[in-house]
Amino acid sequence: MSPSGWVVAVGAGTTQLLARAGALEARAALSVIPVAPTLSTVSAGAEHTCGATSDGTVYCWGRNDRGQVAPGLAALQPLPFDMIAAGAEHTCGLLGGRAFCWGDDASGQTGTGTLDRGFITQPTEVEGDHGYLTFLTAGTHHTCVLTRIGAALCWGANDQGQLGDGSKQSRHAPRPVRPPMGGARGATLTFEMLSAGETHTCGITQTQRLYCWGDNRLGQLGDGTNVGRVVPVRVSVDEAFTWVSAGRAHTCAVSASGKTWCWGANGGGQLGDGTST
Repeated sequence: MSPSGWVVAVGAGTTQLLARAGALEARAALSVIPVAPTLSTVSAGAEHTCGATSDGTVYCWGRNDRGQVAPGLAALQPLPFDMIAAGAEHTCGLLGGRAFCWGDDASGQTGTGTLDRGFITQPTEVEGDHGYLTFLTAGTHHTCVLTRIGAALCWGANDQGQLGDGSKQSRHAPRPVRPPMGGARGATLTFEMLSAGETHTCGITQTQRLYCWGDNRLGQLGDGTNVGRVVPVRVSVDEAFTWVSAGRAHTCAVSASGKTWCWGANGGGQLGDGTST
């Protein structure tokens, strides 16, 4: 009981309240319901969700069989991260420029550098010293971050080249995204933002150019082909872009002019072009 008369409890469920007055005492069952915080951003995984308040406090809830919600809890639990990203069954957060992940690690998507851990129930720092990290995105089974200078690093599942490191080998620790093929020797890409989908990834450079890499069987890379790419390829739209989101097998982006562009799979009408083809 707080000084103001509120009953305060930790965790959801049913508890017992004991009241005493002299020799008298009484017990009553109480239902404890978490107070929902006011969130400013959210990130949704397959069956769990995380959100951040305006002061940076992060909460997660939902399915927790792989430890993806929080350390051992399946209810609202505040976590001290600056940015959060939910993958299918894993979650990662940025804190003070460092990346931490927890949950499913079957494909190395927590980036902790250890093979065959199964899953991790406590936030664990991503392996290696990569400088100050500023941006984070989680795909189905892979994760990517940006450094302060805009270099992209990815880890986890890589069966379709979604890590952009020039291979199709899954990685259990961060690997740098390589520059496009055919570029000038020593040329690099510096990004403002990234978005990790199921088996592809896209990023907007600091010059507002949009690149994608990974699975392209349904045209989700937007380069006018169905050829998968293990390094970034530029989207074939001559626009400056400010925002991108990679889905399961399609991608949408917003240009500086305010136009929304979508490409890739459209069986459910997800491209919004009035068709389902």
